[in-house]
Amino acid sequence: MITPEIANQVVHYFDSSRGYPAGGFMGDLIALICKADPRNKARLAIGFGGYVQAVILAQEEADGLDRLDHIARQERVTH
Repeated sequence: MITPEIANQVVHYFDSSRGYPAGGFMGDLIALICKADPRNKARLAIGFGGYVQAVILAQEEADGLDRLDHIARQERVTH
């Protein structure tokens, strides 16, 4: 599940004018997920499912950052 905190951190990673930065470990985790191949993303999802979901949304969906913004503001996403 992508929480508002996760959404803010991931959207900030991709666009520093939005959201807010993650702390040291979580910032490194987001960067690691971004670089991981699908098999390793699946492994990371075991412990950090929300972060992996959020990164995939940001990387693979045209409106992913906007959808993360909605989650960050706790608004309903209808797509």
